[in-house]
Amino acid sequence: MEVEKKLVTLVSSNGVEFVVEKRVAEQSLFIKNALNEGAVEEKVIPIPMVTGNTLSSVLEYCEKHASVTEFQENEIEEWDKEYIEKADLNLLYRLLQASTTMSIMGLMNLGVARVASLIRGKTPQEIRELFKIKNDFTPEEEEEIRREMAWEL
Repeated sequence: MEVEKKLVTLVSSNGVEFVVEKRVAEQSLFIKNALNEGAVEEKVIPIPMVTGNTLSSVLEYCEKHASVTEFQENEIEEWDKEYIEKADLNLLYRLLQASTTMSIMGLMNLGVARVASLIRGKTPQEIRELFKIKNDFTPEEEEEIRREMAWEL
């Protein structure tokens, strides 16, 4: 006897629809709360600020984590590592935004750890170059910050 799977439709900010199992969608606290509160009609949930491409990657993560058993913990750690390392900086940024919007703490922690590993040991200038951040401090302001923060270094 086959058990009927409960499905949910997620709609990205650019209108792409994804039909997924409820157990996969509920990896997101945002979705789980929406479903529990009955705030959605016919199990269609709009996902604001998350495009279809990004939502597809997020759902790959959710599918994997919804399927993990207690005995696969080491396996999931390795999968997580490969998943987040294959994300370029643009996708990494979008995954962090999506994990925040959708309240997926595991994905958020994974993304933050990746960012930390990317900046570990780098100078402020190297970090600016990596993330394409414009340095808007004057040389005088930079020197003042160095003096103020000297005790922390």
